Amino acid sequence: MKIRNRRCATFACALVVAAGAAAQQPESRRAAPVAYNDTRVSLHVKDQPLKDVIAYLQERAGVNLVLAEGVDVRVSVDLDQVPWRLALETVAEKAGCVLVERAANLIRIEQPPRVAFEFNGAPVHQVIDTIARVAGASVVIAPDVEGTVFLRINDVPWRTALDTVAKSQGLVVVEDAWNILRVVHPSALEEQLETRVFPIRYLRPPPPYVPKIKTEYAEGNAKAPTQDPEKDFTLIKSLRTMLTKSGKLDYIARNNVIIVKDVSPVLAQMERVLQEVDVEPAQIFVDVKFVTTS
Repeated sequence: MKIRNRRCATFACALVVAAGAAAQQPESRRAAPVAYNDTRVSLHVKDQPLKDVIAYLQERAGVNLVLAEGVDVRVSVDLDQVPWRLALETVAEKAGCVLVERAANLIRIEQPPRVAFEFNGAPVHQVIDTIARVAGASVVIAPDVEGTVFLRINDVPWRTALDTVAKSQGLVVVEDAWNILRVVHPSALEEQLETRVFPIRYLRPPPPYVPKIKTEYAEGNAKAPTQDPEKDFTLIKSLRTMLTKSGKLDYIARNNVIIVKDVSPVLAQMERVLQEVDVEPAQIFVDVKFVTTS
């Protein structure tokens, strides 16, 4: 296939819109910041700079893709009509990079240092300190972090290694400001509850109006909502299952916002869930023209 995009002339790439799209959207809609869409792409690249591939995917998918500084690699990939997100993950994997989601429409492509370790009965704080030194990361270990680690890893991103070590000891890694990581026990977080407000943009409880269909053959009696968000709004029920014992969730129906008070990992998990489910529904653009002739 030939590509008409001048900036990506070095590729043999083609964009294929999902077959389920009812009509082509206008330019303003295609550029809307929606991270989870069904745009499909075809990539046929050989030994091309990663930054050019990322630029092409960003333009076609309509999302913000940021390549970290200092990442200068070339990739070769051959894909036909796959979702843009899968294409991005494949390209990142071949380049030895990882995807870090900063927001629903902002993804950062990084190439973290990889580590290879073997520990036989080493103290967990020593293992964590070794990983932090190799990665050049800022890691704070809580005083009550104890345990023994038996570990053998090879060519693994340092953050993956750190998270794995923490999980094996029943610990959690909390990311604070300025990329400072804290390794603590989950019980210690219960005394450090945080409050966050999540505005809901597109999802809402079902409206009180229920249409009634009556014909000469049948009469439909739809069940009206109870007007109780706890029963009608499934999103609220789903988010409540993520709360810890000390967590609290309130829904303000008038402003359609959710206020959550809980530990930092729970808040981060809720944010990721909302980024995936609270997205703009697919719309059809209709261009109508009235022409009068005589």
